[in-house]
Amino acid sequence: MQKTVSVAEAKTHLSDILLNKTVSVAEAKTHLSDILLNKVVAGFDVMITHWGQPIARIIPVKKTLKPIPFEELAAFRASQPLSPTSSLAHLQALREEARY
Repeated sequence: MQKTVSVAEAKTHLSDILLNKTVSVAEAKTHLSDILLNKVVAGFDVMITHWGQPIARIIPVKKTLKPIPFEELAAFRASQPLSPTSSLAHLQALREEARY
């Protein structure tokens, strides 16, 4: 026997799948800190509904990445004096100093 669901229930279930989590206003009010810490911080969207109708969506903040200033880094590296010894030789000397 198949279960019959209303359109609103189907939309809620579908939004649960697509948007990761749907909660009622009452549930959001009661469990807001849990929702924020367990779902939103983990990267999931949370849809808040009132009588089965979506009224708000909590989404995680997208962290913007700063562009890497390759030209500035190259200029900085070029301005640094070269070491008279290789990095390998320097690390081996440090290791030997630490042994004795």
